[in-house]
Amino acid sequence: ELRKHVGAIHTHSRLTVVQKQVADFLLLNAFDNLLTQEQHRVPVSELCNHLNFNSKNTNFLKETLRALRSYPIEWNQLDKDGNEDWTTSSIVAEANIKNGIITYSYGPALRQKLASPEVYALLDVRIQVRFKSVHALNLWQNCYRFAKVGSTGLISIDQWKLLLLGSDPATTYREFKDFKRYVLDPSIETVNTVSNIRVSPEYKKQGRKVVGIKFLIEPAVQQPLNLAEKFEIDQEALKTLVEEFGIEQSKATEVCSGYPKDYIMEKIVYARSQKTNRRMRNIGGWLIRALEMDFKFTPS
Repeated sequence: ELRKHVGAIHTHSRLTVVQKQVADFLLLNAFDNLLTQEQHRVPVSELCNHLNFNSKNTNFLKETLRALRSYPIEWNQLDKDGNEDWTTSSIVAEANIKNGIITYSYGPALRQKLASPEVYALLDVRIQVRFKSVHALNLWQNCYRFAKVGSTGLISIDQWKLLLLGSDPATTYREFKDFKRYVLDPSIETVNTVSNIRVSPEYKKQGRKVVGIKFLIEPAVQQPLNLAEKFEIDQEALKTLVEEFGIEQSKATEVCSGYPKDYIMEKIVYARSQKTNRRMRNIGGWLIRALEMDFKFTPS
């Protein structure tokens, strides 16, 4: 699970769904060291494993990283008094690919925002890869942050266009019926089909014109593994995570209660096979990502 800054969720940009998924994967990889390291590294194979695409297609990967470096994003965050905090930035400051390793960094201001937020939303990156539409992914991200309170509150149509489309509301889908038909309805259907929440819109009208939408949010009947279901903690697996892989007791306990023993042991076997990899800097962190993203092990 990726803890993502609420302000960062409430963003708009013209990234594709794959580009957004790459951005969140890189944030997950860097998260624990955002304030202590300027540069972060991850094997190309891990990223490709996560997104299920060909690791030899480096041109596509370069184009994606170039987009994260070049495309501006904007986000709004409200403080406790309701004052707007507006920021614009690139997602990554720089990126490099060499010898099968991606090296990347974030700008100083963005690092502070992402590493020390006052409010977090919980995003499961395994859910993100199910989305094929960037509009639907944007809707899920902007609704899931409000899952605990059950509603997004009323947000204007122009603001929803900005959040879902990442473009000027005045120039896109000027007729609400078209915005609803081509963006809202398909996105709502997708969120309710593939994600861990169910959303339903309530429309605010002024006369006959729709001027705002409030989404009501409730948990899905069957939630993904590690979000709803709790498992009996296996002491053998817990001891292995703590003593062999150096994972903190609290995190190891969370893992053991969030996944069945057989699944944990499968990833432990995979992690042991990676110990001889000289590029592996943090085997415990890698094991956590393998559990969260269901890395598949193919014995040689």
